Amino acid sequence: MNILHIIDGFKLGGIETQALEIIDNFPRRGNKNFLFNTSPEVKDLKKEFTYLLRKKRLQKIEELNTKSSLLLIYKIFFFCKKNMIDSLIIYPCNKKMLPVILGAKLAGINNIFVHIGNTFNNNKRIQLIKIKIIFKLFAL
Repeated sequence: MNILHIIDGFKLGGIETQALEIIDNFPRRGNKNFLFNTSPEVKDLKKEFTYLLRKKRLQKIEELNTKSSLLLIYKIFFFCKKNMIDSLIIYPCNKKMLPVILGAKLAGINNIFVHIGNTFNNNKRIQLIKIKIIFKLFAL
C-alpha cells in the first residue's frame, strides 16, 4: 500500500511527532510512505524527516508553499497519480487541507484519514459542524 502523509510544516509539535512515529514504525512489507509538506518554511523537524528518507522509511518528500487552492489541488492530484497512492493521512485539520482532500478524491483515493486534534480556531460548536460537513461532502 502506498500511503501519503500530509503535514503543514516541520513544526516541533505533537501531530508532527506522531507523523514521524507512524512513518518510522509502519510495517515495511508491501508498504511505501510518502510525505507532502504544505509549509516548507517551517523547518524545526526537517532533519528528522530527512533521516527517515535516508533510512528508506520514506520514499519521497514533496514540499509546496502556495496560497493557491487550485495549485494545491493540482499538485496533490498528480502526486497521487504518479506515485500510485492508495491512502492518505492528513495530520493537521485546517482550511488548507480542503484542497488536499479534493485533489486526493479527484485522483480516486477513497481511504482518507484526518487527525482532528487541532481544529479550526472558531467556536467549538461551529468547528464540529464544519468537520461534519467536510466528512459528508467527501464521503469520509
